[in-house]
Amino acid sequence: MRTTEQAALCITYTFNCTDEIYCKETDRNSFLHYQSFLPPSLKRSLPYSQLLRVRRICDNDVAFERQAGELCQRFRDRGYTDTLVGYYLLQVRNIQRVDLLTHWTRQNDFSNNPVTLVSTYGHISNNLKSIVHRHWHILRSDPSIGNVFQEPPRSCYKRAPSLRDKLVRSHFPVPIQSSFPFNITQGNFKCLNCAACNFMITEKMFTHPKTGSKYKVKGRIACLSTFVVYLLTCPCGLLYVGKTKRQLKTRIFEHKCAIRRNDEKSSVARHFQSAGHDANMLKFMGLEMVSRSPRGGDRENRLLQREAWYIFNLNTCIPNGMNEWEELSLSCFL
Repeated sequence: MRTTEQAALCITYTFNCTDEIYCKETDRNSFLHYQSFLPPSLKRSLPYSQLLRVRRICDNDVAFERQAGELCQRFRDRGYTDTLVGYYLLQVRNIQRVDLLTHWTRQNDFSNNPVTLVSTYGHISNNLKSIVHRHWHILRSDPSIGNVFQEPPRSCYKRAPSLRDKLVRSHFPVPIQSSFPFNITQGNFKCLNCAACNFMITEKMFTHPKTGSKYKVKGRIACLSTFVVYLLTCPCGLLYVGKTKRQLKTRIFEHKCAIRRNDEKSSVARHFQSAGHDANMLKFMGLEMVSRSPRGGDRENRLLQREAWYIFNLNTCIPNGMNEWEELSLSCFL
């Protein structure tokens, strides 16, 4: 051991930090299968976008080639052809990583083309798109709305129903525990504590006066019920379908008040005034009470959907009924 000599120790510190993609051992190959029923453009863009992600993250070519090879194999396992995967791999190789790290702003063309054609994707989607584009000049030449429909619409697709949607329920019904020894009867029932009871039709089923179609009342509906789709009838046989998220009797009183005031904004009041009917001739019944879904969701939107369904199926728009055509709105289904 040397104690008098001084020893010099040179230490070189080397820090080498690389960026790569990490996959857990429990990770599954969950890429969309190439045989899945989706737009071809979506399936073709998937390998390219994922390879661009690998190119952007990996900071050296060795890591990129290794990670890209593993990614391409995962796509082949999901039914993507070697030609398709190899084509996009060659394109990504020619892109510099520096260009992918540069911030860029997506060009939003919504202001130039505000019209969007939304439909459920199916076998006829391309034919539907071609038909709309072929006859788009009809809307463009319209003097009143032509300035809005100058450019053909963009096409957007909603997911088509799958076998899982048709065969499997999203949730299991929970049996309702009732303290009564008998089942709760559905239909219309008077609360016997308000003036609206005198005008309620206490029936469990509604029969259309013109078509004879029968509609069963859904739910136990009383004057105090909320989130109800209701039906108004007049002596001449015309019908009106409405909805309310408040107590049913409150909405009925508003209709009767509008009739007494001869409110021109109310289609029911206009009809009663022109036909010479009295407000006491107005009868009503509940058609359906929209309950809360066990999985949540927009209850008011489901109420609008059920109202539109009854307006369409009962054919209650003017002149066959007392509903305005504006009340038959289909925007709640989008």
